[in-house]
Amino acid sequence: MPQHQRLLLSLLLSFLLVHCSSKSKTERSNYTRILDEVPQRIQAMENLTVFPGDAEPTHSIELVPEQSYGKSGEPFLTQVLGSVVDDKGRVIILDQKKYSSDFPFLYNVYAYNADGTFRTQVGGTGRGPGEYGMVLGLQSKAEKVFVLDYTGKRINTYTTADYSYERTSLIEKWDIRDDEDIKGMKFGYFKARNDGNLLVLFYDFDMGTTRSTGTYFLIDMDDNRLDYDPFVVKGSFKMGVESTPPRPSIPLPFMGETLIALSPEDDLYSAWSKDFLIEKYNDKGTYQSAIYYPVKGAPFELDDY
Repeated sequence: MPQHQRLLLSLLLSFLLVHCSSKSKTERSNYTRILDEVPQRIQAMENLTVFPGDAEPTHSIELVPEQSYGKSGEPFLTQVLGSVVDDKGRVIILDQKKYSSDFPFLYNVYAYNADGTFRTQVGGTGRGPGEYGMVLGLQSKAEKVFVLDYTGKRINTYTTADYSYERTSLIEKWDIRDDEDIKGMKFGYFKARNDGNLLVLFYDFDMGTTRSTGTYFLIDMDDNRLDYDPFVVKGSFKMGVESTPPRPSIPLPFMGETLIALSPEDDLYSAWSKDFLIEKYNDKGTYQSAIYYPVKGAPFELDDY
């Protein structure tokens, strides 16, 4: 399957995960609404392709097991939080284990060969160079593995040559912290690109019932801001508590979230999960085209809950 088709399939599956429930197929179909007309704001978009809302599927999807990881030998996987495939075809897995009452969870990053055998551990638990505490992100691009260490407020980078530690980016010390476009905003997340640069999300989240907005900026490995049209996205509602030490807030994706995916050419695909609209932007952040299905899921009113 070509790369762009796999990318779109990944985005479409994300839609399904956001909208699907545990109900049967028959029950679930009753929650799909076909719109009589395309909303005006979407009609006004350039290079827009609209597909019929009642179109029958042209392909079927079957998930076929290919390989097992951590099934035997060391290390034993407890709870897999995420996985990525690197440029060597190896699978990098983020695993979480129950540790102790003082340190509830232990996070580990493991590299597995394509045949499912264990290769090595990437980094380790701690606060030193190349170590991490609570891991909230794992990505692999440009012959690197990126680990977002929430505890240390940093992004650790490892090389896929031997998975050794290369460098750390301290979020609070980034040179762009005084940028007028970003001042007053907080780091949210990042997307590693195939050219080795990072799309970094900053947001103005308020821990109330106000929906946040975020902006992606392009940053190089020396933490410098690059030429890129700032990409603004709608954020999801989040739930959190004030605590010491601080704990990450919990997103509520069923109330809507922005889905982001990057192609091998670093084109950006974006979709708001409440609208079946997928927009495409080039590697400079400039809008290119969009596709739309006039279908909606079941409405959700926060005030009712």
